[in-house]
Amino acid sequence: MDLLDAYGISTPVGGLAESATEAEAIARDLGGPVVMKIASPDILHKSDIGGVEVGVPVEDVRDTYQAFLDRAAEHDPDASILGVQVEELVDLEEETETIVGVNRDPQFGHLLMFGLGGICVQIFEDTSFRVVPVSERESRAMTADI
Repeated sequence: MDLLDAYGISTPVGGLAESATEAEAIARDLGGPVVMKIASPDILHKSDIGGVEVGVPVEDVRDTYQAFLDRAAEHDPDASILGVQVEELVDLEEETETIVGVNRDPQFGHLLMFGLGGICVQIFEDTSFRVVPVSERESRAMTADI
């Protein structure tokens, strides 16, 4: 997130919790309620397995953390679980949730992806790709594409 912040792209405040106790501490520091999301490279669509909760009160954070671990184990017992991301609840009427990613294509090399985030990326499948490096003009065009 530091990279995005360096370019003036705002991101929610929060942290990665590796235990229910740590998740609760982050939520308390943020003043709750919070957004929680399972952190696993092996679970692509976290909301599909019940691995995303919005508006979790501080007093429910521990139980939600454990529920995420249980759901992940049920979905894929071998999944690597890094923890649970706990973040401030952002008013999406004031902000836009987006997704940014980079992957390596065997033909084109590194590609930058940008699109609407959250479940919108699955529903609309509306993302924009550019070959890296991307100029400011191209990055503005990417945002206009969605």
